[in-house]
Amino acid sequence: MCVHIVSASKLLTDMFSNICGSCGCRVGQTVSSLTQLEPVAEDDLVLYHVPEPEGSILSDIHDFRVRQPNLRLIMVAGRGLPRHVQDLLSPQMAAIIDEDQSAKTLMATLTMVQEGYRIVRMNGEYHQRTSEVRTPEFSVPDDDTSGLSERERTILGLLRNGVTNKAIANRLGIQEATVKVHLRACYRKIGAKNRTQAAIWASERLSEETPSRAS
Repeated sequence: MCVHIVSASKLLTDMFSNICGSCGCRVGQTVSSLTQLEPVAEDDLVLYHVPEPEGSILSDIHDFRVRQPNLRLIMVAGRGLPRHVQDLLSPQMAAIIDEDQSAKTLMATLTMVQEGYRIVRMNGEYHQRTSEVRTPEFSVPDDDTSGLSERERTILGLLRNGVTNKAIANRLGIQEATVKVHLRACYRKIGAKNRTQAAIWASERLSEETPSRAS
């Protein structure tokens, strides 16, 4: 997965780059404004940091949509961006999260958007915590490990970081079909129905060190 970063803050650009790199994402362009972003592949993602309302936001987004109507934007909203402005921009975004959200939340958001989901506002509030994005049918067992083997925890950790089945197989030296077998077992043990729910579970329950382990 390739993620392009739009932010006028070098500090946040570096932080987003580190988070994306740590979860196996390739960082593409890093620019200070949406107008500077060169055309990119339609399956790429764009992290768009908006610290506060500016007069050019709407026109910048409009011009961007003319150039790339289907590209998925994830807005990282600054504390100075009022909620009503976020509501106004929401239809143009695949997700909106606050800039003070955790790295795990950002990684889970990237994974969900990459899987084709859109994080929308319900009852006046965006689902910004990963735990709030669960479907009603998704119940997480109380036990953090849920009887998972070391290999299964490793695979879930990589899944959480947006790594594909093929890349997981290459990293662990196993067949892609074996990865799918492990994932089906993981889904059953943790009560997940798909990759996104499993990634959410892993982002909440597994340590950051999990992907580096192998058995």
